[in-house]
Amino acid sequence: MNNLFLAFLLSIIGPVHPQVLSVDQIQTVMNSSVLIRIKFIAPNEDGIVKSHMGGCSGTFVEDNIVLTAAHCVDMERITDIWIRSYDGQSHKAFIVKKDKGHDLALLGILGIQHKPIKLARTVVLGEQVINVGSPYTLQFLLSEGIVSALNVYIGKEFKSHYLVTTAMINPGSSGGGAFNKEGELIGVNTMTMGGFMGWAGISLAVSLEDIKEFLQ
Repeated sequence: MNNLFLAFLLSIIGPVHPQVLSVDQIQTVMNSSVLIRIKFIAPNEDGIVKSHMGGCSGTFVEDNIVLTAAHCVDMERITDIWIRSYDGQSHKAFIVKKDKGHDLALLGILGIQHKPIKLARTVVLGEQVINVGSPYTLQFLLSEGIVSALNVYIGKEFKSHYLVTTAMINPGSSGGGAFNKEGELIGVNTMTMGGFMGWAGISLAVSLEDIKEFLQ
């Protein structure tokens, strides 16, 4: 194939992007990811105490332990927590450990033994990243981007140093994993930048170093 014909072909089909994860790696990442549902009691706008539902995402880091964001389970009167795995099974869960300052939490899962995800050894600026989360009423969505900054500190209220990526997250994606091209966990998604303007192309994940320290 000569260069002229290749240029013509690319002008029609567009640039060819390398696949970030193999089929097996995608399956591993999805199998380690969970949808989390929280039932809690809180007053509504009229001050009437009612039952509410919240949702977020998480990742198995041990065979019966899920890593998520602390703000996902930061309600005073939680009455029920359960997770749904990628294969559709639902299981009861409970809070094992929570660090609000670093926005990380661990949930214990009853009645399940699950293969956990591997943690990466390091994170490299500019490497590709895949986020997995369950925003709104959708479940187990993938989004792709790059690592655009490392160890970003955004204020005293937030003790973690953050991984900044261009892979989209939305409400409900919090607690979900950010994975490298080997399918290893490199961050826990926690917030976006953009405010009332919506997602501005910037997503923040708790850094790999903070995750490893939290899991010790």
